[in-house]
Amino acid sequence: MLKCIAIGFGTFVAIIFIIVGALFFKPLWYTVPQCGDTPIETVRADILSVVSRPGFFKYIDAEYDGFEPVEDIGYTDPATLWSQTFYVTKSGRKIARIFGMLICDGSFEMSVDQTFIPEPPK
Repeated sequence: MLKCIAIGFGTFVAIIFIIVGALFFKPLWYTVPQCGDTPIETVRADILSVVSRPGFFKYIDAEYDGFEPVEDIGYTDPATLWSQTFYVTKSGRKIARIFGMLICDGSFEMSVDQTFIPEPPK
């Protein structure tokens, strides 16, 4: 009987030790940069500095006029990134929709919406 109590207590102490140790040492091996508290103006300027480079969307159309943001910038906490959608424009019409993502480590990724149907020429 005493042996069973000792084994149960030892198991309980070991589990508590593992949980407390995991919570205490988690930052040592699992650090994800967080940037959710970055001001929106700073994020907007960072995104625009990337997408406003000359020829940035030339793979879509070499003669595009510019781009226009579709919605306000949003932060995604689980993915730790800022996102914004853009339309690429040519002669006043929308020719592509781009999903831009500014990751908290400073890198920028984008994806072209393959389901978007360009506006016909006027």
